Amino acid sequence: MVDVVSIVIAVISFTGTLLTAGFTAWFAYFSDERKRLSEAEKLIAKYRDPLLLACQDLQSRLYNITDLGVTVYFRRRGEKTDNLLFYTSFLVGQYFSWTYILRRQAQFLRFSTDKDNRELTKVLAGISFEFGTDKYIEEGAPFMLWRGQQIAIGEVMTINDGGEPMCIGYAAFHQKWRGKACEAGKVTPESNSSEAPQVEDNKNGGEDQGIIWDGEFRPWFRPIIDGVTEVAKAANERPTNVPDQRLRRLQHLLLDLINILDAKGLRSEAKYTRPCHRAVICNCSKCKDKTSCPCNRCNAPRESGQV
Repeated sequence: MVDVVSIVIAVISFTGTLLTAGFTAWFAYFSDERKRLSEAEKLIAKYRDPLLLACQDLQSRLYNITDLGVTVYFRRRGEKTDNLLFYTSFLVGQYFSWTYILRRQAQFLRFSTDKDNRELTKVLAGISFEFGTDKYIEEGAPFMLWRGQQIAIGEVMTINDGGEPMCIGYAAFHQKWRGKACEAGKVTPESNSSEAPQVEDNKNGGEDQGIIWDGEFRPWFRPIIDGVTEVAKAANERPTNVPDQRLRRLQHLLLDLINILDAKGLRSEAKYTRPCHRAVICNCSKCKDKTSCPCNRCNAPRESGQV
């Protein structure tokens, strides 16, 4: 009888130990998950506004290129052409810089525990895919940037400012384009000029658009310069066959990202966030599995190149 009682007491004690250990492990796991989620939320809050502004700027430029005919300035050599080429490059670089910063800061955080964070990573991945895919190669390949090129552009556009990673400004972009050293917080008077970075005279042969693609900075932006050039030439010479489908899809996906970053519309400027005419194939939240165009200015999807 004593042996039975001893066994029962031992079993109860063992069971209690298992339950205590299980509860402790569950509590530690739950606390760790909550901590990671809290860190992720703080990180998103910290970089939400600069990423939102970068999205706002880039989608606005893509809207101007696709639907507002800003490519007409390509015909006019000089400051306006330079602005079309180089400012577009800067805006793409600015977007990749802030996504690069966010991913680098969040590399040890898991976003999968929160629905909003899952949506954020999904849209970010969708934009990255759209930049790099050759799935629609029959449309042409302007603005095609492989994943490695996207990361590299983010790296060269990012500086350390007092221990915090930051995207360089447009004046600093001027400096780096011209091959001059760029230090955080230090801008030379020349670089502070409102004049856009000029292309060099094509003296050595083989350089497109008169740009000498040397150094560590400029070559990463060549697909963007070439892409703007190709779309602009087509818009001016054959407006019914403009290879701008990728740009239209990107503009819609950037609007999806803006809606996630600013769901209540408190930070973004609604008048600058209207969708362009949809691409023939578009997987954004407004166009997916639909045939209508969300731009509110037409009742059907436009053919490639039409505005």
